[in-house]
Amino acid sequence: MFQIALMVALMFLVSCASGNRETAAHHHHVTECGGNGCEMRENRCGMKNCSMETCKMYEGQCAYSVAHGDVHVKGSKEHKLVHDGHVYFFSSEEKMNKFKKDIEENAQKANENWEAFKWQQWR
Repeated sequence: MFQIALMVALMFLVSCASGNRETAAHHHHVTECGGNGCEMRENRCGMKNCSMETCKMYEGQCAYSVAHGDVHVKGSKEHKLVHDGHVYFFSSEEKMNKFKKDIEENAQKANENWEAFKWQQWR
């Protein structure tokens, strides 16, 4: 029984380490926003019960651009924001800061625009 528990624990640690190779090289911090404002937090495996890859919104496109109708602008791993368990990427710090000013409205617009874009892709 101990061997099985040890194996499961090792598999978990290996999966966390392999999933965060890019973040291990830098001390990747992300901005996390909630009801009490925004704070910088260290990215850890399991944050908000998901990895950065599984929670990323809009397939890594710039969330601010998506909110404003342009779904083709790539986000950057250097400009991330975690909000309500989702990771938003941005093409620049300026766009990230603009998105944070009215995060709920921008997130809603981005969700609507992304859904419309995805629907068009299926046609």
